[in-house]
Amino acid sequence: MCMKINWNTPILQNTSIFQNTPKSKSEQSMKELRDHIIERNDLKIKKQWKELESSDDLHESLQICSKIKNLDPDDSRLYLHMARIHVELKEYSHANDFFLTSIEKEKQVTLDPLIEYSEFLIDNNRHAESLDYCERVLEKDSNNIDAHHTKSKIYLETGQFPLALELVEYVLEREKNNVRALFTKSMVLRAL
Repeated sequence: MCMKINWNTPILQNTSIFQNTPKSKSEQSMKELRDHIIERNDLKIKKQWKELESSDDLHESLQICSKIKNLDPDDSRLYLHMARIHVELKEYSHANDFFLTSIEKEKQVTLDPLIEYSEFLIDNNRHAESLDYCERVLEKDSNNIDAHHTKSKIYLETGQFPLALELVEYVLEREKNNVRALFTKSMVLRAL
């Protein structure tokens, strides 16, 4: 039995348990790009960045990202940001390509591209591939909370409820106020 679940949880405010909710991925992505561009201290990239920051249009943002990519072709954060934009535009084939490029170009220890790609694969009903990327994360960091949580979602959607419950409880033992894990646990308990 497979379940298709909408993982976009509502924003819950003014509740103490939800005070540590992380920023949205796009806000986080923009901050990472801004920090990187400040580090680079490249005037051409800074000019493009100002345009990107002021753009409210996703297509225009992609065009500006392409210009930045021409100036800095090896920045994995930029490819990850472009993947996120393509997801928002529901252009999943392009998003897939940019996620893979981001993973390929990632030279730091951050596992964000692998984790986000795994989440993307779940949303596109590619559970086996998603599980493979989670395992790649866990090979590098066996305690990675995001990878364990993502695996619990995979097991939930593929009807492996006891495994899903075990993993989501593992996450909640380490982060008792993890909003995403609390939501997942409620879905697992409902399924059971």
